[in-house]
Amino acid sequence: MIYFFSGVCKPARKFLFGGGFTEFKGAMTEQYVLQQLLAENAIEPFYWSNGKNEVDFLFQWNQGVVPLEVKAETNLRSR
Repeated sequence: MIYFFSGVCKPARKFLFGGGFTEFKGAMTEQYVLQQLLAENAIEPFYWSNGKNEVDFLFQWNQGVVPLEVKAETNLRSR
């Protein structure tokens, strides 16, 4: 598992977690990660869902497919 927020700059962390945006924290975190993926890695991420389960981002890396699930906070019960 990769904990992305260990590398997030302080202003972004303060914006996401420090104020009145807590109800949008998940969506804003996903958007931030998407923008970083597009800017830093020049990859084309995809989304997958079967109605019950989802993967936030899928992208091809070398010869494989990488699933990336984004969480705005630690959740030990997530699947």
